[in-house]
Amino acid sequence: MKRSLLTLLTLFVLNLVSVAQLVSTILGPGQYINDGITFDDSGNLYGSDHSGYGVYKYTVEGELETLATFDNHPNGIVLDQEQSLYVAVPQGNKIYKIDPQGYVSQYCPYIPNPNGLIFENDSDTLIVTSYAYNTLSKLAPDGNLSLWIVSDELNGPLGLCYDDQNSLYVSNFNDGKVFKVVDNNLEYFATVPGAYLGTSYFSTGYILWFDGYIYATGFAKNIVYRIDGNGEVEEFAGSGVFGFLDGEASEAQFKNPNGIAKKSTSNEIYVSGYESHAVRIISDETSGLHSQVNHNEHTVKCFPNPCKDKVHMDCDMPLSSFKLHDASGLLMLSGVFCESEKNHTIDLSSCPEGFYTISLKGEDGVINCRIIKL
Repeated sequence: MKRSLLTLLTLFVLNLVSVAQLVSTILGPGQYINDGITFDDSGNLYGSDHSGYGVYKYTVEGELETLATFDNHPNGIVLDQEQSLYVAVPQGNKIYKIDPQGYVSQYCPYIPNPNGLIFENDSDTLIVTSYAYNTLSKLAPDGNLSLWIVSDELNGPLGLCYDDQNSLYVSNFNDGKVFKVVDNNLEYFATVPGAYLGTSYFSTGYILWFDGYIYATGFAKNIVYRIDGNGEVEEFAGSGVFGFLDGEASEAQFKNPNGIAKKSTSNEIYVSGYESHAVRIISDETSGLHSQVNHNEHTVKCFPNPCKDKVHMDCDMPLSSFKLHDASGLLMLSGVFCESEKNHTIDLSSCPEGFYTISLKGEDGVINCRIIKL
């Protein structure tokens, strides 16, 4: 029986490496961030807590910092070229600016119910969605606010993204419709599936353009969707079950996926969970469960993978500590390394069989390795 299980798991791993997307957890669950997310040029993650009051920074060193707290619930966020962060606070009818030194200021005196934020291409002008008023507005650096698009097609607009042809897309949270902005008008593009949560119908959180596709978080369906250039919608990650489970993308579970972003230096997609308060990573097809991981010009090798009792790590930078999480995001092991050493071994004999993520902290950030314990 044991040999059969090992054989099945090994075949499963080989299949994952060759064809599958994988979902793993970088932060959480229960770690504040559950709404808009974005990355700065150094790879630090920023996120808002819409069910709370804070905006946070998760550094490449693996530290979670509180940047600001507000009187009302923050929503969409965006960074400018100077790495200042802009935060929409819809219930307060305000947008705030947090500069790189952490100074918080009110960016405009009043803006009705701001939600999604994006900078206009080659401009310092903010494009702002209003969920409550079904509008798109433009906010110039001098504070001049102009109403841009008013349409009956807008139904709780939230998500914004540009494609590689500089065309703007906007998505509705309430009905899942995605529109392309053409000559200051809305052109229907696609519909992301939604569902009733209680008595209200919800669909799409935020959207992201990457490599020829729009990626959309299916807030109510607990699925991340992908939309091709013809508007065809397909499931990209998530089984549709409301839960928390890492592993193969089609079997992974989300709790209301919401924010979505990617680093400029990798192909991995990051997703925040509204109910889980966690940030998940969806790996690209080539990353799989490879034993070698590259991060910020550093390389770490984890072997053997799959492993039985012990996993060894060779890295070209000193490592200071590690955390081991299972597929549900539960912390299983943690420890401290001697920083003068680059080669380490972790004993997994006390852990049951399954998928795990090892987060290795070094002088230049955190490297996540996905392994299987047999």
